[in-house]
Amino acid sequence: MIADLLGAVEEDREPLCNGREAALAHEIILAAYDSARLGGRVDLPMSTLEDPLALMVESGWPFVGG
Repeated sequence: MIADLLGAVEEDREPLCNGREAALAHEIILAAYDSARLGGRVDLPMSTLEDPLALMVESGWPFVGG
C-alpha cells in the first residue's frame, strides 16, 4: 500500500485506496465496535462523534477479571 501511495504521488494518479475509501472503512469498523457495545444495530452514517472503542474501554467492556 505504501508503494502504491508513493507511486500515485509520483505519477499524479489516485492511489488504490484513497482517503474517502479509508474514511468509509474506518466508519464501518467504528460501527462494528458501537454495535457490539450497544448490543444491536447501528445505522450508517453514524450519528455520534464519540469514539465507540474509547467508550468501550472507559466502561471496562468487554474486559473482565483482574
